[in-house]
Amino acid sequence: MRKLFAVIITIALFVGTFALAETVDLSQYNDTDLVSLLEAVQQEIANRHIEKSADLPQGSYLVGKDIPAGSYDISVVYKGSMWMDIYIYADSGEGDVKQDFSVFADGNYGDGTGSFHVELTDGELLKCTAPITLTITAGVQFK
Repeated sequence: MRKLFAVIITIALFVGTFALAETVDLSQYNDTDLVSLLEAVQQEIANRHIEKSADLPQGSYLVGKDIPAGSYDISVVYKGSMWMDIYIYADSGEGDVKQDFSVFADGNYGDGTGSFHVELTDGELLKCTAPITLTITAGVQFK
């Protein structure tokens, strides 16, 4: 009886392992649905405060479309320029500046570094004049 019980448990664990390893077939989604699914997954990562980083090149990023809304730490490391700027506009029209940060070089046309914490909400525009690293954060967490 013990041997039969051990065999049943082994088979159950073996079958359970294959059930957990199942992958999702994404080929059934059209392009619009797939992009929508990606945005939903990215927003859920931000909502759960799973700390992940992304390197973003110089440019403009619409919150809620290009990057999910959430709390972020922005890190800047750049070379060969006197300064760089980061702007957060209240809307995509770049009319109302909500926040702006400037990072100045350590010397004339040298290298610069900086770190900032920002809260980004849907519809805002993040614009950077040099590459940045954007890290999702939950802020200070006491343990």
